[in-house]
Amino acid sequence: FANQDGISLLNLKAIVRFTSDIEVMLWVRNLNDESYYGTVFDTPLQDGKLNAYPREPRTYGLTVRKNF
Repeated sequence: FANQDGISLLNLKAIVRFTSDIEVMLWVRNLNDESYYGTVFDTPLQDGKLNAYPREPRTYGLTVRKNF
């Protein structure tokens, strides 16, 4: 867990403004769906053991904003 190979993350965002008050954003995080671990830490009360938190897989969404 502690030594990981290098990774390449690709995040994309596209924004379209329809009027001065409304915008729509399409976004993707980790587009190439890389698997990797974030924080690595010693396991409590277990010598020589490690734990790690996996990072999020490919995630996408749509955000709509309205300015008042």
